[in-house]
Amino acid sequence: MDFILEILIEIFIYGLCIVPGAFIRWVFLFRKRTFKDILKDDAYMNGGIGFVTVAFIISMVLILLQFDL
Repeated sequence: MDFILEILIEIFIYGLCIVPGAFIRWVFLFRKRTFKDILKDDAYMNGGIGFVTVAFIISMVLILLQFDL
């Protein structure tokens, strides 16, 4: 059971943090390298950037919902 849970968490983190983080790095590097290279390059950096981005988006949605805009 623990093994299945670890796999699900890894897929969740990969899909929610690492891929968006790699996309943001790819855009800000002005596409000098391929997306595939950036995705393989540094998972910790991609994950950190992706986590900050997802947290920022969730914060903005919650703030906008609070003000009923």
